[in-house]
Amino acid sequence: MASKLRVDEIISNNSNVSIGTATFTGDVTGSTASFTGSVGIGTATFTGSVGIGTDTPSQELVVHGNTFTSVLIKSDRTSPNSQIGGFSFMNQAVGIITATINALVDGSLLFKAAGEERLRIDSAGAIGLSGSNYGTAGQVIKSNGNSAAPTWQNLHSFMFYGEQDTEHNIVTNTYTRLINFGTNDFSIGDASIAVFDESSGTLTIGADGAGYYYLEMHGGIDDVQAGDYAQCVIGKNGDSTSVGTRISTYGRGWNSTSANQVVTASTSCMAFLSATDVIRFYVYHNESTDEKTEPNRCSVMGYKL
Repeated sequence: MASKLRVDEIISNNSNVSIGTATFTGDVTGSTASFTGSVGIGTATFTGSVGIGTDTPSQELVVHGNTFTSVLIKSDRTSPNSQIGGFSFMNQAVGIITATINALVDGSLLFKAAGEERLRIDSAGAIGLSGSNYGTAGQVIKSNGNSAAPTWQNLHSFMFYGEQDTEHNIVTNTYTRLINFGTNDFSIGDASIAVFDESSGTLTIGADGAGYYYLEMHGGIDDVQAGDYAQCVIGKNGDSTSVGTRISTYGRGWNSTSANQVVTASTSCMAFLSATDVIRFYVYHNESTDEKTEPNRCSVMGYKL
């Protein structure tokens, strides 16, 4: 066996060329090598271009076929999580592999950058971020800008709803926050985003909850007289009878005819809320006497965008 095999000219071969158990102590080099059949070989180093199915390769490696063309990488590994093989990209000047595409026995495809797995596609088509983190059903991929990897996030990271279960008094000509939203109430999301307290009727923004929110309320006042009205508004950082900073428009409903009617008012808004902000939902009436809320007409809801 020669210590060096050199290919100085184009080799064209329409049959199979197989070098299975051969050992080369030198190099296998060539300016251009072209095979239209199959090639099996242990280790080969070419200083020129390699063409398979073509004798005029335009790049370092060109595989050309008249129909479907493929390259097969085989492995005897059987463990589902074992890597069969892949492609690596190296910065030769510093000797660092900068990116890798690998395949697992179970059919998963791994994409690595700077030595870390950044993206995975499993055999079912599920997408994993930074490994096998597939998120949970209903989540979406959130961009974190050009300096951080994306993460999974709920479509609405926080949402809440409540209907008033117990009436309470509203002093005439006084904005009063609604309370007692225990009927059908729920809140979904981590307390670090926000906390909805149905008893006090407050929404408190958590340390990680700053952002834009959609908020909506409906208020009803009982026994409103003809010509009088009920009004509602959403405010932040006020108290039980002070709106604080108004963040919604005013909603108003009139009783235009008969006495002692239930009058309802509604409003909604989109607002940027900061950590520690406290949101309350207020109703108002201009009756000459105090009146009660109408529980089955009072509700609040909202979610973080």
